[in-house]
Amino acid sequence: NPDLGDNAVEELFRYDTPVPVIGRNALEDFSVGSRTIKAGDLVVVSLGMANRDMRRFDDADQLRTPSRLLSVSPALTLILLG
Repeated sequence: NPDLGDNAVEELFRYDTPVPVIGRNALEDFSVGSRTIKAGDLVVVSLGMANRDMRRFDDADQLRTPSRLLSVSPALTLILLG
């Protein structure tokens, strides 16, 4: 069904994230929970983990329609290295 093409691409990005981890340096100090991130600290964002977050997706290990993709969403799981 050609009408499912756009959703299929998004869902496959969620299910098998092509870039599972990205790293950035903090531009300014900020807090996450009880942890303070300083300007210049490395922040690693795990898109793969965010897209399999069982708190967000009841069926995180299943392909489905419609997709609720997090790869382009601000709701990301952070792994903090420091």
